[in-house]
Amino acid sequence: MPPRSRSQTQWLLDGNLGIALATSVIQTFPPRVSPRFGHFCGETYNAPVSEYFCYIIECADGSYYTGWSTNPTRRLKEHNAGRGARYTRARRPLRLVYTERQPDRSAAQRRELRIKRLSHARKEALIITSAVEEAPIN
Repeated sequence: MPPRSRSQTQWLLDGNLGIALATSVIQTFPPRVSPRFGHFCGETYNAPVSEYFCYIIECADGSYYTGWSTNPTRRLKEHNAGRGARYTRARRPLRLVYTERQPDRSAAQRRELRIKRLSHARKEALIITSAVEEAPIN
């Protein structure tokens, strides 16, 4: 192994305690902007989301999968492409049958859990009543 230069981290061994002590020269670099995401590298950025949804997907075998998302249509495409939940991978094709807007993420997650606890018949009734409510009146 080649010897380290002075600008690299150097390790010193404290003979009495047997502890390796590190000393390094601190180098400052200008902040780099990520070309892909447009923000400084090393920082995390989550864009604010204004809409959260709880959704139900009907699987090819007639079972229902419940989840939450900020974009149910995109999430359905992910499920149909096999990149969604493991449950839905073997039950394709899938169909989005129910969406419900929620005020925030925690409300969407709570609603998802309540729907998941419903029986198949109760989920079916929920889907039918929402379809009747959304039907246009002529």
